[in-house]
This record gives sequence, structure tokens and C-alpha cells, in this order.
Amino acid sequence: MDLFAYGTLMCPELLRALTGLRRAPFPARLEGYRRRCMVRTSYPGIAPCAGEGVEGVLYRALPRTALGILDAFEGAEYRRRILTVDLDGAGVSPALCYVLRPHALRCMRAEPWSLAHFRERSLAALLPRASRIRTSVRLGRGCARLA
Repeated sequence: MDLFAYGTLMCPELLRALTGLRRAPFPARLEGYRRRCMVRTSYPGIAPCAGEGVEGVLYRALPRTALGILDAFEGAEYRRRILTVDLDGAGVSPALCYVLRPHALRCMRAEPWSLAHFRERSLAALLPRASRIRTSVRLGRGCARLA
């Protein structure tokens, strides 16, 4: 299945640390949603919002085995949904996307999230945690969100 990433997973090196997969990110956009920072974290969330859109990337053909790892990484605040994304003017495609659950919407802040800011301040620290999540899930251990 294809995955639309709009936050930390836009970094291919993070996807690789989590899943071991090397995938090229393709520009994509999700209409009808907004992306904002979350309280006390370095990652964003998205929520429905008419008239707005979220820039992100599409990773093609992720194997089902990667989904359990991504679910553990995303945590209980997010649920996997299939949404339609715009492929940078080259049509539309269904893709999995992690959307905030209703109870987590209260944790969204007003300010937009920045990929450049995340890369600069948080990515390096998150990569070892991502590897631990991958190992934990592969060993069949439950794991709380470590990111």
C-alpha cells in the first residue's frame, strides 16, 4: 500500500530506521486538512479543515509488514485511514495516512509545523528511537510510543 507522510516520516532516513525500507519520496498534497504542531512534541498532527491542504510525500508499495511498525511509531493518538492525495499535478491516488483521533485534537497547537525545524532540532535524536521501535515490534513486544 502507498503511504502519505506529512510530518516526521517525510524524512526517508526515518522511514528506513523504522522499517529498513529504502523508498523514494514523491511530492503529494492532501486537500481538506491542516497540519499543526502538537503540544510538547516535535511531530505534527493533521485534522480535517475545509479550504486548507497539507504538503507531504508519497511512499509507494510499502509491505504489510511495515504497517505494524508504523502503527507502533505513530501511537494511540493516530489512526490509519485511506485518503486521496494529489500527486503534484499528476492525478490522484489513494494512500494510507495517519490522522489524529478525535480525543487527540485538543493537543494541536495553533502554529504550523516545519520540516526544516524538525530536521534541524529533532531528527538525529529520533533515529535511534526509531530503530528501537523496529526491533521491539519485530521481536513481538508491545511498545509505547518512543518518539
